[in-house]
Amino acid sequence: VSRSGLGAGVAGAGALGFLWILAKEWKQISAQPLAKELKTYLRLPSYGEHLGTIPVMKEQIEALCKIRLGKKGGKHRRLLFVVDDLDRCGIDGIVKTFEAVRLILELENVVVIIAVDQRIALPALACHYEKLSKHHQHDPKSIARDYLAKVITLPVHLPEPDDTSVAGYLANYLWKDESFIKVAEAMVNSERERQSAKEKTATEQTGDNDKGTQLAQEKAADKGEKPKETLDDILRDVESFDIAALLRKDTSTRDEANVNTKQGLSPDQKRAFYYWLLAFNLRNPRQIKRLYNSYNILQDYYDGDKPTGKNDHAFPYMVSLFALEMINQEIRLAEGKSPRQRAKDYLFNGSSEELFTIPTVSAESIDLAKKIIEETGKTSLQEQVEPFVLPSIELEKSDEKE
Repeated sequence: VSRSGLGAGVAGAGALGFLWILAKEWKQISAQPLAKELKTYLRLPSYGEHLGTIPVMKEQIEALCKIRLGKKGGKHRRLLFVVDDLDRCGIDGIVKTFEAVRLILELENVVVIIAVDQRIALPALACHYEKLSKHHQHDPKSIARDYLAKVITLPVHLPEPDDTSVAGYLANYLWKDESFIKVAEAMVNSERERQSAKEKTATEQTGDNDKGTQLAQEKAADKGEKPKETLDDILRDVESFDIAALLRKDTSTRDEANVNTKQGLSPDQKRAFYYWLLAFNLRNPRQIKRLYNSYNILQDYYDGDKPTGKNDHAFPYMVSLFALEMINQEIRLAEGKSPRQRAKDYLFNGSSEELFTIPTVSAESIDLAKKIIEETGKTSLQEQVEPFVLPSIELEKSDEKE
């Protein structure tokens, strides 16, 4: 062994011995009464318990993000937080979630996606800031919008699903039937042709005459024993297009309507299902799935749903289910007699009272549904189907104004 190696070994042994003596002495020192007070002066101060949980959470989240991102990947590496279904939470839950999101907004390479129905988020924040609005010139919703503007840097509004998107959802998600895409395209094209034919007929009837001339022509046409008709009545009577073709792929599928409905929807039922979704403006994916589940249980409970009349889409239980869902969704509460009840009386109880206009649903679709329901001859159809429809809030009689 060289002298240098021997010297290094002796030095190392001496260092270990010194550390052992120091540790032994430190135990004795730390056992003294004044040692605890000394530690308080040497320890770094922590204000977390005084400031609350928010700063502590922010510090911990920042540390976790740094650990998760690491040094690999550089600036191209991102950490994504997704907040979904926030509109299902209560008011306090929505507000606290937005407060928590603010903790990570300033963190580098961190992105937050918030999926929420703004119709729920804005009123929730407005309720939270309602008391504060008394001290400002803005209403609670304006304050809520200003608050969201500080949290959300890029709003992306998802539009209502179009006809093609609805068909894709049915074919690829609910039914696992890719062939339905072509069926839906044929239905949409046929409907466009029908609308074009109606517009052409209306143009030929009205010509270049003004409104006064048109009224004069209608009055002349109504002479004799013929009942007076409006332009809408004339257009409705024009049978320039077989509406049944919308829902019939070819004549070979006519016998498929007799397929056991307990095993799923027949081809005719699928076409009818798609038709009434578009006719009644029912396009929300969760809503479509709920209606599909309800209809399967409903027709199973009542031993199938057979088509009535000449049209393939005239399935009375399906039409009733979709009509009730449309009434609960599209018709809003109002003073006096419930407008929803008026619509139900019109469709199911043979009410002669004229139905008010529903902007998102054509009068033609409503009248067609009424005709199909009347053809069944079942006065209890509403009572049978309504338990399968998501209920709506109605005004109590005490709340209605005379």
